[in-house]
Amino acid sequence: MTVEDMFADVAVRHKIFTYQIPDNLKQEIQKGSGVIVPVRDRKEMGYVIELKEETAKQNLKSVIEVLYPSPLITAHLFKLGLWMADYYVASASEAFDAIVPLFTREKRYLRPVNFPPPPLAQKQRLLYKHLLTRLYGINKEEIPSASALRTLKQKNIIETSPKPDFQPIPSLTAGRQVLKDAHQPLTNKVFLVTASQDKRMEVYIQAMKKVLTLKMGCIFLVPRIVLIPSVLGRLKGEFTDNIAVLHSELPRQKREEEWLKLEMGLCEIAIGTRSCVFAPFKNLGLIIIDEEQSPDYKDKQKPRYSARDVAIMRAKEQKCYCLLGSDTPSIESYYNAETGKYKLIKVEEKRTYPKVSAIDMKKEKDYLLSEKLKNKIKTSLEKREKILLLLNRKGFSAISCRNCGYTPVCPRCDTILRYHKVVSSKQYGVSSEDHQLSTINHLMCHLCGYNEPVKTRCKNCNSTGIFYPRPGTQKLEAKLKILFPKTSIIRMDLDTIKTERIKDKKFKGENIGIVLGTQIIRREQQLEDVKLMSIISPDIGLSIPDFRSSETTFSLIMSFINRINPEGEVVIQTYNPDNYMIQALIHTSFETFYQQEKQRRKELNYPPFSHLTRILVEGNKVDTTLGKVEQELNEKNINYLGPVSCPMQKKKGKLRYHFLIKSEKIDPSLLKQIADTIKSVTIDIDPVELM
Repeated sequence: MTVEDMFADVAVRHKIFTYQIPDNLKQEIQKGSGVIVPVRDRKEMGYVIELKEETAKQNLKSVIEVLYPSPLITAHLFKLGLWMADYYVASASEAFDAIVPLFTREKRYLRPVNFPPPPLAQKQRLLYKHLLTRLYGINKEEIPSASALRTLKQKNIIETSPKPDFQPIPSLTAGRQVLKDAHQPLTNKVFLVTASQDKRMEVYIQAMKKVLTLKMGCIFLVPRIVLIPSVLGRLKGEFTDNIAVLHSELPRQKREEEWLKLEMGLCEIAIGTRSCVFAPFKNLGLIIIDEEQSPDYKDKQKPRYSARDVAIMRAKEQKCYCLLGSDTPSIESYYNAETGKYKLIKVEEKRTYPKVSAIDMKKEKDYLLSEKLKNKIKTSLEKREKILLLLNRKGFSAISCRNCGYTPVCPRCDTILRYHKVVSSKQYGVSSEDHQLSTINHLMCHLCGYNEPVKTRCKNCNSTGIFYPRPGTQKLEAKLKILFPKTSIIRMDLDTIKTERIKDKKFKGENIGIVLGTQIIRREQQLEDVKLMSIISPDIGLSIPDFRSSETTFSLIMSFINRINPEGEVVIQTYNPDNYMIQALIHTSFETFYQQEKQRRKELNYPPFSHLTRILVEGNKVDTTLGKVEQELNEKNINYLGPVSCPMQKKKGKLRYHFLIKSEKIDPSLLKQIADTIKSVTIDIDPVELM
């Protein structure tokens, strides 16, 4: 072994292996490079996480090739990836897989090498012309004719390369300016912008213009793909075509082209959904996260990162600005602004909201539609006004009292207790001391496991008016057709979207009188012509066994209130009109809701007053795994709740249990030890839902 020897630690799948670097790759390989390495009897793709001149390991295999002309992961994104792996209890390769586009890991490229070419047959000429019009060559998957390819190769007119051709065609880069270092470095600052959508866009555009004058890049994140067209249209009016779009539904070739435009400095603005936070800017000046409270920013696959939190960490690493925007911010973000961690920007604006009122359903005979609402619907139909009915049936059973509106909650967790008919002690984690409860109907908390028998009388008023409300969109549609047989009614929920593919133009149709559905309706961008909206049962959202249920329901309903005609009316049907969330909606006041919700969470030590970690166990037989997790948590002196069955008790035939950990500060090393010891568990840091 000589001093010239070089070695690389490479992250491959869930492990790190050391390889020798051959002489022909020493100048090319760097930290963050994607490489092909031998693993047993196969070749695998991995990421270089460390270069070194010495190692105690013997008989090492060599790196086979480097995949890309420059490191797949820039220095800043490299550090961000290591932070993600540590914080979200994932492997380095899982974190880097989230950062690096799939096409850079898999493809082999064709490129022209003989110009001008000799006379060619038609198919050969078309293939060659196609190569000349691409920035980086063409992938083998895109070849129009296999025989034309063979001929061009035999004539040495094209060649195969493991890397994209990084020599852009001059005509495509004319007038462009590659991003340069800014004249003045930016200091990391996080701002929370609370305003209407239009006012937020004004703030965003002003900030983007300032950053672009410094020749720095901007990332603009939205939570859902359906929001991109409207935002893109607004930005193109200000910044012409200096924009690349990144999201999962783009055709693979288009996504590749957009990413490469950013990597090569041909665009200074990237707009997209969650993964766009990793846009390959070397000189980044601004990250915008619109609707920052949205749970869609949380990835459900490893490394289960939150794009909002990753954006804040990337802004800190690259010393750039970060703007979080929302009309109804998350409790955590607003608390951070209140305590000075973020700077709060409240845009002064005159806003007109529709009139919001609540109907106490305890006084109504019909639990679906109150008499007041029926009359209002009839009046609106006579005026030929569009009506929107929101019934977000995506909830679980709870019980309520028809007389006083009381709904049982857990004394330990303050979450709605869920109704179960028959359970077994093993299935739901009931202790042997409480086994007598396992053979009767009971109510259960899915956070801590507390349970109590169902009583025939209300605990609050001793009434016998206990009932199990389970309204759904299909049942509501059938009822509306009976009440208003001559009215055009359209239902929008997961079933109709899948089967009928309702289009925006159908939603806007003048002949539509009533639109009813779940939160899927929020995909529609145009609701200004809605004059009457009713929230049929917000109690469904409040009954979900999750400490964020009030926040999620408030944010959802406010998003609709903000988008319908301000001269219209919103009617909320509820069995709990005095609930603080309902009252905040009536007054269209986020501040009122925030203060009440903050106090509740403080008393129960929920975020933002603690960090939450969820350990999920799934399987056909989980008793052994649950015991191992409990043993690990006890040995490490970690306080926890559970184990208890998840609200969604079975998924794809597998039983599901979880443990919850509340802590002042997360210690990823302890959780990593548990994940390494018990491979089958899922560890979710800062979960946004507990289903």
